[in-house]
Amino acid sequence: NRDPETYQTVKQSCDASEPTSECPSSEISNDEQRDSGEIHSGVNSQKLQKSGQRVERPHTCSVCKKNFRTKSILTRHMKIHTGEKPHSCSMCGKSFIQRCYLQTHMNSHSGQKPYICSFCGKGFTQVGNLNVHMRIHTDKKPHSCDDCGKKFREKADLTKHAVIHTFEKPYSCTMCDARFNAQSNLTRHMKTHSGVKPYSCTVCGKRFSQRSHQIHVLRCQETKS
Repeated sequence: NRDPETYQTVKQSCDASEPTSECPSSEISNDEQRDSGEIHSGVNSQKLQKSGQRVERPHTCSVCKKNFRTKSILTRHMKIHTGEKPHSCSMCGKSFIQRCYLQTHMNSHSGQKPYICSFCGKGFTQVGNLNVHMRIHTDKKPHSCDDCGKKFREKADLTKHAVIHTFEKPYSCTMCDARFNAQSNLTRHMKTHSGVKPYSCTVCGKRFSQRSHQIHVLRCQETKS
């Protein structure tokens, strides 16, 4: 087994998956390489920079002004703006920018899971999903809240958390006018309407709908003692 501290995020190669809802773009280790297509160029610009070599990027995108090392990389990048997806899946019709993205997508139909976790052996159809999973073992949390510093493994979890720092309360109760800033708070509130009381006092047996019954338990214990 590998030491989690020495684990390095699996890099996207030419069989890397295109960012989708199943494999979010935030899971790809290098945003610039993801957007530009440099991951398919055969040269890692980060390695060049670390070796002290200057990375020339003379080719500029006319839409977003990003710069790229070669014209072929720029051509691939332009498909992001044009929406061109010439490679289509014969089974579901989904289209992709590059052939290698389609090849990885086909794993979802064949059931093949070539990306294996070195810690627990779990398999994945896309390398991005493996990268997300590996954070469970390495405890890596790259997404941090600007307001309180709390860190999260996935960007989606950070987005949910960020609502706490605003006055926004998008989750509303269908039974009353109560509103909440988190889905978990709404779920907890709904128990007051359903009558479900999963928590019970270990001293007197009284049941409660919320975990805050622990305050009651402490008071009950003090009374008994």
